[in-house]
Amino acid sequence: MNITVRPFCAKGEIISPPSKSGSHRALVAAALSDGRTLVKNLLSSDDITATAGALSALGARVETGERSAVVYPGGRGDRIARINCNESGTTARFILPLSAYLATETVITGRGRLPERPFAPLCSAMRSRGTELSSDFLPITVKGGLHSGVYEIEGSVSSQYISALLLVLPLLEGDSEIRLLSPLASAPYVNMTLDTMKHFGVSVTQNEKGFYIPGGQRYLSPGEIWVEGDWSSASALLAAGFMSERGITVKGLDSESFQGDKKIAELLSLWGGEVSYGDNVLKISKGKILEGDAVYDASHTPDLVPAVAVAAAARVGRTEIVGAARLREKESDRLETVAAMLNALGGEVSVTPDGMIINGRGRLRGGVADGAGDHRIVMCAAVAASISDEPVKILGAEAVSKSYPEFWQDLTALGAEITEE
Repeated sequence: MNITVRPFCAKGEIISPPSKSGSHRALVAAALSDGRTLVKNLLSSDDITATAGALSALGARVETGERSAVVYPGGRGDRIARINCNESGTTARFILPLSAYLATETVITGRGRLPERPFAPLCSAMRSRGTELSSDFLPITVKGGLHSGVYEIEGSVSSQYISALLLVLPLLEGDSEIRLLSPLASAPYVNMTLDTMKHFGVSVTQNEKGFYIPGGQRYLSPGEIWVEGDWSSASALLAAGFMSERGITVKGLDSESFQGDKKIAELLSLWGGEVSYGDNVLKISKGKILEGDAVYDASHTPDLVPAVAVAAAARVGRTEIVGAARLREKESDRLETVAAMLNALGGEVSVTPDGMIINGRGRLRGGVADGAGDHRIVMCAAVAASISDEPVKILGAEAVSKSYPEFWQDLTALGAEITEE
């Protein structure tokens, strides 16, 4: 599906979609708990469908409704499971230790770029404790169970590896440790995992080496859990508000969230946007966008890079994004695809080994942008129309279904005029 977005000035009010990261974690914790859990404000997207399907294959019962799900745990069993993670990297990484704990044998598959994305650090750590894994790339067959003890793993590759182990290790009979071999990147996502676990009565101690996980714990269902709004998905729309004289309002974003991507509000304010926040309602408008050089370190917030890059194009000056090398292993090589998208629309962007340089001129020309099968590229190409002189045509616009299926409706509610081919 291709969509054309005409130049527009964003104005209006929307409710943030539920957090994708929070939805994954709530479902997993509920499936590991001691009883029925109602998950409220659950995101309905391709990635969350993949996680719900994976948990069902491992014995849980997941009854989805309108932005909600009722989860009944299945427990451990002598089962052979086959799981298709679709294109969800979070699902695949979380399911590796889960399947070793819950099933006798599991075959994990995926599609798109997911079979190209490495799982070696997590696989290596699990093998060191006796789990049998057929490969470091999907498809992977998992056998041999999960065993307590010391897990040594790189912290700088993906925080999802750490979260995946943290979610399961407390259930083992013995105590465990996660020893980080390098500094932890994207630490806020691990904090989200720990916070979800806390809601289910599971405790972990963080120390200078990593994490100490007491064994023999149980997930105690709180009865119901609410998934907060998603700062990551909202970031593209907040960038549109930053580029708008009229401004937008987004409801449902918690300023006290553990989500690292809430940093987008602080950054856009520093760049001259008018940002006000109260009672989970964020308002943002153009203000007086500051000119000059800027540097953005994406080490802990890599998912913000597409939105930050579009906002940088709206500035006059040089913006350098650093600490984003891990983006090369996302749904697309996001360093290359963000640069290609903006350059196709008349921007001036060059890629560096761990980021990019945007020479912003305040406006874009418009034109045709390849969404690269990546939901975040598509969303940011769409909001780039708000600083374009001509319409923006986006190829592969259906990719938003991975994380934000209602994106086009919400963008329309903010004043965009879109045409679907």
